[in-house]
Order: sequence, then C-alpha cells, then structure tokens
Amino acid sequence: PAAKQTKSRKIAIVMGKASELKAMEASCDKEVDDIVNQMRALLTQNDQSTALADEALAAYKAQKSEMVSSLTSKLYG
Repeated sequence: PAAKQTKSRKIAIVMGKASELKAMEASCDKEVDDIVNQMRALLTQNDQSTALADEALAAYKAQKSEMVSSLTSKLYG
C-alpha cells in the first residue's frame, strides 16, 4: 500500500538488511578478486603485462562506487 511506502520505512528496511547486504558485497568483491588474480596469473605465465587485470579491477571498483552512490541517493533522496 502507498501509505506504507514512506522514506523512513524504506530506510528502516534497508538498515535491517545491512549485514546481509554487506555479506553480499563481500562475496562479490571476493569473486572479482579471484577472477582478477587468475587474469594476473595467466598474463604473467604468458610474459604479458598485467595492466589489463588492473584495468578490470579499476572498472569494477568504479562501477561499484557508482552503483552504491546511485542506490544511496535513491534511498535518501
């Protein structure tokens, strides 16, 4: 119901899920780290620069930051 869709209620719901959300974030971060480490290992084994792995990690971090900012803005805005 529209009457229950208040800003404070939405914030309370999100805050109630904060630990679950942090765990999901940590899981995603670990998966990306694992992939980037695999990329680095393959590149190193083939005597290639690891710059591509650095770029991939930087892109992930930038997109993550943008998404967090956007979602935070939606929640509090």
